[in-house]
Amino acid sequence: MDTEILGHAADHRLRLGRPVRALIADPRSLARWIEETAGRFEMCLEWLYALRNTALHDGWFDSSTDLLDVHFGRSLVDLTLEFLGNWYQHAATASAKQSGMTAFGVIEHLADRQQTVVGELRAGRRTGLNVTRLTSPTSSGWDRA
Repeated sequence: MDTEILGHAADHRLRLGRPVRALIADPRSLARWIEETAGRFEMCLEWLYALRNTALHDGWFDSSTDLLDVHFGRSLVDLTLEFLGNWYQHAATASAKQSGMTAFGVIEHLADRQQTVVGELRAGRRTGLNVTRLTSPTSSGWDRA
């Protein structure tokens, strides 16, 4: 595993076998995986929006699948709060601009960062990539020495 990119803790966690190593080793494959993952999240958000406008909006839960949708929505909110929690936990040591961002501003900023990371990976660059701090206000994602 390439500790230059991942750092020791992430390196240890990602020792899952060749598929993960191959993904990390090939910047273009990693970019594709990031884009596919983002696409899945977008579809999930669209699905939740549709649910809000139907049964969830009215508060009707008639089947077990409705309840699963509620749990899914809660999980998606929890995931979003993980990103925001990480951001605000480290905001005190970030620049004044980044430490004062609203939640919406943080999400916009991280979306821009994702596009930058994907662009760099698509161009074949991975040197300096810091995957352990991609959602931190004190990192750009490309600050691995």
